[in-house]
Amino acid sequence: MNPRELPAKKPFMFHLPLLAAVLTVPLLVGTLIYFNRMTSENQIMENQQDRLLGIALSLIHGQLGDMRHTLHLLANDRSLQQALSEDPIDRESAQEVFFSFSTAISSLTQLRWLSSAGIEKVRVDINQHGGRSTPEHRLQDKSQRYYFINGINTPAGEIYFSPLDLNLEWGVIVTPYEPTVRVTLKTGAHNQMPPGLLVINYNLAPLMEALRQLNTEQVQLMMVNPKGYWTLHPDPDKEWGAQRNRPGNTLARISPSFWNLLRTRGVLAGQPFYNGIVSSQVLQVRPLSETIDAYLLAFTPRELVSEIRLNALIQAVAVAAILLVVGSVVLAREYRQQRTMLRLNTQLAEDKTALEQASKRQKDLMAQQQLLQQDLVQASKLSSLGMMVAGVAHELNTPIGGAMLAVSRQQRDLAALQQGFDEGLSRSAFQTYLEETRHGNHLLQLNLSRCAELVRSFKRLAVDRANEEIIEFSPRQVAEDLLTSLEPELKQHSVVIENHIEAGLTLQSYPGVLSQVLQNLLMNALDHGFEPSEAGSVHLSTRITPDQRRLIIIVEDNGKGIRPDIRDRIFDPFVTSRRGGGNTGLGLNLVHQWVTQVLQGDIDVASPCEEGHGTRFTLSLPLAIEASNVT
Repeated sequence: MNPRELPAKKPFMFHLPLLAAVLTVPLLVGTLIYFNRMTSENQIMENQQDRLLGIALSLIHGQLGDMRHTLHLLANDRSLQQALSEDPIDRESAQEVFFSFSTAISSLTQLRWLSSAGIEKVRVDINQHGGRSTPEHRLQDKSQRYYFINGINTPAGEIYFSPLDLNLEWGVIVTPYEPTVRVTLKTGAHNQMPPGLLVINYNLAPLMEALRQLNTEQVQLMMVNPKGYWTLHPDPDKEWGAQRNRPGNTLARISPSFWNLLRTRGVLAGQPFYNGIVSSQVLQVRPLSETIDAYLLAFTPRELVSEIRLNALIQAVAVAAILLVVGSVVLAREYRQQRTMLRLNTQLAEDKTALEQASKRQKDLMAQQQLLQQDLVQASKLSSLGMMVAGVAHELNTPIGGAMLAVSRQQRDLAALQQGFDEGLSRSAFQTYLEETRHGNHLLQLNLSRCAELVRSFKRLAVDRANEEIIEFSPRQVAEDLLTSLEPELKQHSVVIENHIEAGLTLQSYPGVLSQVLQNLLMNALDHGFEPSEAGSVHLSTRITPDQRRLIIIVEDNGKGIRPDIRDRIFDPFVTSRRGGGNTGLGLNLVHQWVTQVLQGDIDVASPCEEGHGTRFTLSLPLAIEASNVT
């Protein structure tokens, strides 16, 4: 409705200031009451959460203090020091000391002393039936276990606490669950023991149950490890997702934004979470370290928060309603309805116009994007073809030059033979001519064979690049033809390309697109993975998935890897680490489009790899694909 079409109502317009007051005052008063009530309730909730977090941290730090005290007592026990200092060590005496400690402390599940090489020398296991020593022939090598590596590298006198996880017996999780932490202390001359490592396993199930008992209807305690998995939750089924093979039971999956905020700030107060309110504290086993070992969360359930909000809203609405009754309800309602209709109609017309304009702009941008994408793809193909032509021309120079030399030599020998006939040819001279001719023909055949092979390789590559039909081909042959065409470019680098693609594999796909993908990945490794003249290697390998339906192609180099600031955006257009070197940042974006849209596969990137450097691209391609539009 157009405002000009509204009938003039002078009496109504006369009471307009009063109507504005009747509507504005209740709204302001109700809003103030609501926010004041919510501020007070939020403060009460935060105080409850802070109190619960303080009690929980006190219990945890008390348990940690007991662990430190127990380990120091054990390390300073004279009987244990004497037993371990014997040569050979007195295992029985050491086991007696371990048994005495296990009797006094109920939460111990295992006590061990390992040599500096990681070999168990003394071990006592404790369960609900008592302690049991491990025979010498069953003692194990723990040198590769993470707690031994971290513990033996901890400075002397400092205690190492392992991450909290579930206890395993013969590779199976013990039930009922036994949350376990391993506490280690390095031994040596400083504590009158031979070099090695004292290791104590603690069962923290009583501590976790004590923390669980702190829960109330108002506040519930939760704990999350640094990887986002719940170690304490009101719903026990959500706990220990990593070891129970439940990757979805993580805070990172449930609420990525909150998980990022928690990792960034650590300490939160009154933060919205799952329609409830949560506060947090960080748990650091070593106070002087910046490492966060766990996050403690105090959570007020959404039901309680909703009830508090509802009560505050009811109170605010009640006061506002009383104030509204004082005014002219009928007049206010009529006025509000008319103004609302006018505002909604105007907004609707504006929104419609804006939507039409936005739709038109979006269509124009999409059309431009498609044209630009087609131009970029064609430019990339022409650039690659130009590089192949230059490479083949360069490679043909050597065998053609050799063939020309062989022909020139034979022409000179033929002239000498003719002169010999005129002047009198000896048998030895004729024999020499035959040998030279045979050798020249052999060189000529070798060089011409090399030329033919290069031409065949380039022809296969060129035909594959131009072919837009699905055919059956050998990935190894595609790689070999590509490496042949890139040989002049590769000679300018000190990087070795190792082709380990299996010879017997075949694909039913687009060989030209796969060749283009491999070329972009190889050139990306040469341009970005290594400095000029830096030695290195690029490894091509394949494997078939267990279901025999996909081929995995791995392109891995041992270069400097991808910068962390662009690693997550590496497949986006115009992302490059060498903008000043003339790179456009489109190579890997085209690779991603070709792999996912044309080859109907997937591509992943890992950098750095297992050894801390290098980059690995993993292509997962179906062994047989359906026809698609190759652009």
